[in-house]
Amino acid sequence: MIALSCIVVVCTVYALSLPAQTFACDKEEHTHTAECYDENNELICEKEEHTHTDDCNKQEEVNEQEEVVKDEPETINNEQVSQESEEETTTTTTTTETTTEPFDLSFDANKDKITSVFMYYKDADDKWQNLDKGDAKPNSTELYLKVEFDKINTKNLLEQHNGILLYSLPDFMRDFEKAGNGTLLAGDKNIGTIEIEKNKVKFTLDQTYLKGLVDKGSNQLNGSFYVKGQIDLTKINQNNGEAKLVVGDKTVTLNYGPDCIEKFGSVDMKKEMSNVDKVNNYLTYTVTVTAGKDGCKDLYVVDKFTSNANLVSYAGNISSTETTLTSEDNNKDPFETIISGATHGKIYKASISDATTKIPDAGVSDITNPCIVWHIGDMKPNESRTLTYYVKLNDKANLSGQTIKK
Repeated sequence: MIALSCIVVVCTVYALSLPAQTFACDKEEHTHTAECYDENNELICEKEEHTHTDDCNKQEEVNEQEEVVKDEPETINNEQVSQESEEETTTTTTTTETTTEPFDLSFDANKDKITSVFMYYKDADDKWQNLDKGDAKPNSTELYLKVEFDKINTKNLLEQHNGILLYSLPDFMRDFEKAGNGTLLAGDKNIGTIEIEKNKVKFTLDQTYLKGLVDKGSNQLNGSFYVKGQIDLTKINQNNGEAKLVVGDKTVTLNYGPDCIEKFGSVDMKKEMSNVDKVNNYLTYTVTVTAGKDGCKDLYVVDKFTSNANLVSYAGNISSTETTLTSEDNNKDPFETIISGATHGKIYKASISDATTKIPDAGVSDITNPCIVWHIGDMKPNESRTLTYYVKLNDKANLSGQTIKK
């Protein structure tokens, strides 16, 4: 019984592994017998005599092959789409590879095209001076940079560089401005545009203009350009306040000094009357100081009243000794609003000094014509802080009966 069972299992598995047989023939298999004839031996059967052969059988695997054939057109179409996409990609890649790079005057291979570089700065009399060589101490951080070039092959510039010139601007400068409102002129003729991108000045010459030069046999392009910018004090401060521009064998040096940030760092200051107490005759003032992009060092702010000074007096606890401010508004004491992580400044009262002394000294007890000095100290780039203080008006300046100008 075990042996017979094994044989049955093997046969069944083999049978199931064979392709399924299906009939493609729609005729019924039939063989005429005696019943298909009458007594006269004439055929009376209406069925057609037919015996199935191999031609009538069709395996399932053939059907599967037919289905694959039916799918082939879609596969071919997909391949065609894929090929077309590849061709498009190839075309795009080829275009990218053949896209010409601008003619960069800053490259070592092209620096011989630069004939001269000039820097213009303001002197002590606020007049523009040409710094050709040597050492100068300008009194302004605003500079003009002029670059002259020649012998640039016109045809090569047009065909290999799309008519685009580039020049890398000095890294110790920033906030560059385009000359001529972004328009390149040859006399009165507009021949292109100027753009400044990531410390590079870009000149795109008009294609028609360049083709005209080529057609006329003008094989060399000569010209010049200039831009205006600001010295980046935070960078030259790391080099003892010096800025150097090296072009070929020429070196231009600007010496702003080790205290360049103290001298040239910009500060914006705004004073406002923020509140009026007509009942108790108090005025509230705020002084807001914002450092520029370079920050500032050891900053003092002197606040004083010049008009109607005899009608007001500073309120709160302000003595002739430097006192560290806090952020608390308490009993009309002055207070300071600062950014997170900053250190509070100090304040003291002093007498208004003469024209030769910009910052009155602390510790002077005999105060006749008072002012307050807000000693902020160092400020980070773009840092802002506000001092709030109170002023008491005397009886002659009664706010309930008249308007007092600040």
